[in-house]
Amino acid sequence: MKEAVNLLIRPVRLNDSEAINEMRRQEDVRANMLALPTETIAFTEAFLKNMGTDDL
Repeated sequence: MKEAVNLLIRPVRLNDSEAINEMRRQEDVRANMLALPTETIAFTEAFLKNMGTDDL
């Protein structure tokens, strides 16, 4: 029998920018979304700062 995995899902935070940027730039991820391998952490931070409360 498989062991259950406990996950905590929370709203995105500005300090997640580096990790989100790293995930978006992965080749397998880019194949399924609009992302460029040259996106910077500053670009990701600006994207997160422009999100409204309904986006979180």
